[in-house]
Amino acid sequence: PQNLIDAGDYALYWPIIRCYKHHIDDETCSYNEVYSKSLSKWSQMPMMMGEYYNVSKFEDMPLVFKNSMAHDIKKYYEWGIGGMSYMHIPMINWGMRNLTQSLYSQLQWDIYTDVDAFIKQYYKDRYMNYAEQMEKAYDLVEEATLYCQSYRAWGGKSVLTQLMKWDGRKPNSLLWTDDHLCENAVSIGKKATQNYQEAYEIALNCWKDEVENTIVPEEIKQAVNPMMLRELPESRTTLVLEEDVASLKYGTNMMKIITLFTEYHDAMFKGDDTEELWSEIDALATDMMQSYFSTGYVNSETRIELFINNTLKRSQLNALYYRCKALRNK
Repeated sequence: PQNLIDAGDYALYWPIIRCYKHHIDDETCSYNEVYSKSLSKWSQMPMMMGEYYNVSKFEDMPLVFKNSMAHDIKKYYEWGIGGMSYMHIPMINWGMRNLTQSLYSQLQWDIYTDVDAFIKQYYKDRYMNYAEQMEKAYDLVEEATLYCQSYRAWGGKSVLTQLMKWDGRKPNSLLWTDDHLCENAVSIGKKATQNYQEAYEIALNCWKDEVENTIVPEEIKQAVNPMMLRELPESRTTLVLEEDVASLKYGTNMMKIITLFTEYHDAMFKGDDTEELWSEIDALATDMMQSYFSTGYVNSETRIELFINNTLKRSQLNALYYRCKALRNK
């Protein structure tokens, strides 16, 4: 790229289907090997990295990248990369993704940050008396996050992309899986779902404890409309945990439905009895179409309110559900 260097240009590099189970410089990883080798070839010119911690295919799921970020962002710096660019900005209801945004910003400011100490302080500041319990919840979610690329990444071969293309009829082959999931897409998905469920239960128990121990003020104002309701004082910790509980319930369902459809696809190919499996999918889909993980935006001055699709549509498997349901009805 000497002509680009001479012209004073710089490159902005976006590792769109990078793997989060492996570090960016791990050349044993079939995904990250491509990026690692490309970066080494282009490192002599000014470069920035684009982040993919909030890529839209993740649909605002609670994902944790703390160990990946701590290693990879420092590695970018060691490679001579001059900074990072932020493409995907979550609007509100960050939940556990507050850690992603906080740590990302901190490492841009000081690459030599003591990450362990920073994260410990994050738990203490955000959760106060529940820091230790919620640390366990974050660890569970981080483990569930490791294969998010294989399940939901952009590109033609992720599990999600293949399921979206499936017409719901008996397939001609098993669902293709990469060298990370191999033949374990269902079992890994079930484990991730279990991790989300356990994290949800931790957050829910913390929230219940906080609510039970919250001192209710003697004088409570009467809210006569939603705008006034927002002005009433509430426990900050209660609100933080409430947001995490909703996010983790949403994440559990999102991971569960993609795993169930993966299992259903392969059961259809094998000619197995799918009645029980379909009943589980049907019940979950029905529940998800009645729930919303709100990332709406409210402007108090203009009173403009924006809302989002139900969680089944957000899973991107809404159309597949109806295709399969129609075929089964026939």
